[in-house]
Amino acid sequence: MRSEVTKRNLSVGSFLLILFLVTVMTITMLRSYLIAMTMGLIMAILMAPLQKILVGKKIKPGIAAFIVTLLLTILIIAPAMTFAGLAAKQGISFGKWVSEQEMMSLETAVTWINGKIPETLALELDADLQ
Repeated sequence: MRSEVTKRNLSVGSFLLILFLVTVMTITMLRSYLIAMTMGLIMAILMAPLQKILVGKKIKPGIAAFIVTLLLTILIIAPAMTFAGLAAKQGISFGKWVSEQEMMSLETAVTWINGKIPETLALELDADLQ
């Protein structure tokens, strides 16, 4: 009787240890994708009622999913792309302004950037860059 309890406890303990290790390894592998997956999960939860309403109105599930995806694209991706384009234009105009002012040389800019980022990512000023 005692031997069965000990075996069961050992079995449960081994299972929990393996479950913990596999969970840690999975989270480690997916760490860079966690934000995107979390946002996808939130969007899916937010749009599930709309999907159910569309399916309830006798629209095929595939077409309803297409409509929901199109709506998300219009509401989220289009404004994000617009802001990214505006940010790029602003960066270009700022770069032109800095180059016209001759406030800093290429060497000064690279030195400043290298001071702001870790040494492993530091840029080397070589002939190609100049």
